[in-house]
Amino acid sequence: MMAAKKLSTRLGEKLRIMTIDSVKVAFPLVHKVVYFLYNRMLYKRKRTFKAYLKVYDRENEVLPFFMKTMCKRYLRYMRKRQRPDVIFAVYGLAANIISTYKRDHDPDLLTVTMITDFCVYDSWINEGTDLYLVGAPYTRDLLIERGIDPEKIIVYGFALPSETEKNLVGRELPIRSNGNSKETIRSGSDTDDTDRINLLIAGGVLGLLPEETDFYAKLSAHPGVHIHVVCGKNEILRKNIESAGLPNVRAYGFIDNMFDHLAWADIFMGKAGGLSCMEAIHMEVPILYLPPFLPHEAKNADFFEISGIGRLYDHGMTDTADAFDRDFLAAAAENMRTINASFEPERLLTWLRERNLIQ
Repeated sequence: MMAAKKLSTRLGEKLRIMTIDSVKVAFPLVHKVVYFLYNRMLYKRKRTFKAYLKVYDRENEVLPFFMKTMCKRYLRYMRKRQRPDVIFAVYGLAANIISTYKRDHDPDLLTVTMITDFCVYDSWINEGTDLYLVGAPYTRDLLIERGIDPEKIIVYGFALPSETEKNLVGRELPIRSNGNSKETIRSGSDTDDTDRINLLIAGGVLGLLPEETDFYAKLSAHPGVHIHVVCGKNEILRKNIESAGLPNVRAYGFIDNMFDHLAWADIFMGKAGGLSCMEAIHMEVPILYLPPFLPHEAKNADFFEISGIGRLYDHGMTDTADAFDRDFLAAAAENMRTINASFEPERLLTWLRERNLIQ
């Protein structure tokens, strides 16, 4: 839902927006259980999730068994509400459901798919989609290779900061940390030490990061490194890091000012997810990605390597001197600058105006 919230924030002044949770619509009575089980599989990464991955790899065979029921529920949901002028899908399954609904019940409905990874899976590409929003020229080229009309693709940058976030970056901000306490951070380094490296480690809302404190101890032992670890809702991890008493390491819980932390950081480390790494690209903070686990993470990692904006950090194999190489950091930041220059968010507004959806 985070991608939907970010898009809503950017377009909220232009459009009257209603956000729909496709899982909740499909499973109204048990959606919380579905989310709980999925999150537990992500945390544990054991046999049950390996079974899920096998299904994931065969989505074209498996999805049709579920689509009929899900589309019936979506149709029932839509009939109770005013017809929207345009629907934005930010999740592959949702895009698939909406495409089926459009084909069978409302062929004139405008549909936009925002691909929130840098790779492209079959579920993202659907008949009747009017427009695709992507995060990089790399993803645009993948869609073109799959036969999508270039005029239907906008390199949008799916985690663009809102105007409010842009104005706040660089200021001292109150943030949520350690429960109810208030702390502040400053966007720039508080020292003139040219050897200092500010490392931001984040694992998304769920805090999907290594649990072993020796992972963070190895990083903090590198000369000049200062570390912020954003643990999200993973309170066990936050408490473990705090109790370890590692030098120059600060642990945070869930935060709502990621762009300010990125403004502080010289390097971003985390899983190779789409949204958090897109935020790093916007702020031109080079990426050290952790060994990919999910299929889309492995494909996102290919994009980081090909584009020269990130490299793998494997705790057991990567030397910190290689990870923090200044030449790599400079080159990666420059390559991110090139990607940022390709964004055309104004094209989306033009597209909406041409269809009389905004002034």
